[in-house]
Amino acid sequence: MDLRGLMIPLLPAQVGQGNYTAMDRYRDFRAVFFGDASAEQKEKVLFQILAACELHGIPMQDENTHETSRWMGRRDVGMTVLRYLTSEPQTNQFVPTTESMDNANG
Repeated sequence: MDLRGLMIPLLPAQVGQGNYTAMDRYRDFRAVFFGDASAEQKEKVLFQILAACELHGIPMQDENTHETSRWMGRRDVGMTVLRYLTSEPQTNQFVPTTESMDNANG
């Protein structure tokens, strides 16, 4: 997947770009998670999440390993979201059921 190709068309979804405000972002997130979001709102929220994960940043900060670790953790979340969106699971993957989890816990 071309991350840049995904992100560039969504730049107007960034707070401060065009007419997109913090209140717009608030409403979009609430529509996605608590209501009936439009396709446009879903795209904007995805952009906000991926932008917050700083997928495009440069992680190396030699003098501050804690900051580097924090950045890498954020980036990992973003990469996981992208992987879930773009990689179809293998059909033979094990999906735990309540019964298999109960058996594993004794």
